Amino acid sequence: MATNIHRATNATTDTQVIAMWLSDKSKTSIKTYAINVKQFLDFVNLPLQELTIDDIFLYRSSLIQRGYKPQTICSKIMGVKSLLTFAHKIGYINFNVGAIVKGMKDKDNLNEKIITFEDVKRLFSVIDNPQHRILFRTIINTGLRITELCRLKWTDLRDNLLTVQGKGERTRVLTLHEDLLRDILWLYRPYNIYIFTSLRGNSLSRSNVHGYLKRYLKKAGLNEDISCHWLRHTFASTALANGADLLLVSKSLGHSNISTTSRYLHTIKTECATDYVDF
Repeated sequence: MATNIHRATNATTDTQVIAMWLSDKSKTSIKTYAINVKQFLDFVNLPLQELTIDDIFLYRSSLIQRGYKPQTICSKIMGVKSLLTFAHKIGYINFNVGAIVKGMKDKDNLNEKIITFEDVKRLFSVIDNPQHRILFRTIINTGLRITELCRLKWTDLRDNLLTVQGKGERTRVLTLHEDLLRDILWLYRPYNIYIFTSLRGNSLSRSNVHGYLKRYLKKAGLNEDISCHWLRHTFASTALANGADLLLVSKSLGHSNISTTSRYLHTIKTECATDYVDF
């Protein structure tokens, strides 16, 4: 076992370190990170303390050869790098072999994930279930993540203010438009804890919501690659296009860094020098 005078943990196994690393992440992130790290460790078949930089590069190359998209490869590599950084910080490994390895850059295709006004209308025109209609209206009018939506309780709603618990257990408060609030209140049942529920009154799952959306996309003849996160993207882009302050949109989305929100600025049509030249 590696020795380190700055060792800050009594962990003696990779399993213990991984459990600590995952402990402060959201439920959704835990599942994704756990899968990605397991895939990596199954590939290298080595304990963390025996890894070399070569192992990380070989793993990345294998992902490329297996046809993973650059964005997916980047996500998988970032998960491994996060684990190794944590293991190094607590003194479990002496050298962070992931520090020098980068993911794969992909073009910023965020603008391709903004749903047009016409397509939004087409989507809502085929949603025949009242609860589903209100559910998707809530996402596109607030920018909520699916997990945040599924966790909403009636106790989170006070007048027209909705308290949302987001990533990292950070909370934010959103103001609801009068018509959206009226629709949400229509769903109220005194015996339900959650705002959006299954037929049995339980909270919805991510797969439930994804399934509903896929069904309506197919019915509307729209791109079935559209996800609930595209509704969130559309909310952000539309808010900025209509004059909302960048910091305000960032807070509404629950972003920890405004630079994340600034990506949406590129989705907005702005004045360009080419508008003034026409030979």
